[in-house]
Amino acid sequence: MLTQASESKTSREDRSGDDWVSQRVTTNGVVSVAWQQVCLGAHHAGARCDVHVDGQLLRFFIGNELVKTVARTSGGEVRNKRAFRTREKP
Repeated sequence: MLTQASESKTSREDRSGDDWVSQRVTTNGVVSVAWQQVCLGAHHAGARCDVHVDGQLLRFFIGNELVKTVARTSGGEVRNKRAFRTREKP
C-alpha cells in the first residue's frame, strides 16, 4: 500500500519521463505494454493507465492508485510511450 509521501512522488506531473507509458484499459480490462498483456480487471475498462517501466517490473497506476505490479517477460525497449489517440475537430 502506498503512503502519502510515496503517492505524492508518483503524481501525474512526474509521469512524463522515459520510464513511463500511458495506455487506456481495454473493454475487457487488459493493458498491453511491449507485447505483454496484463489484466487489471474489467471494472477499470476505459480508464487511463500510467505504467512505470522499472527494470524488470511494470507498475500500473490509475490516477494515484497503484493497481498492479508484475514482472516483465521481455527486456526489449518500450517504443510507444504515449498511445493515446487524439480526436481531430472538424
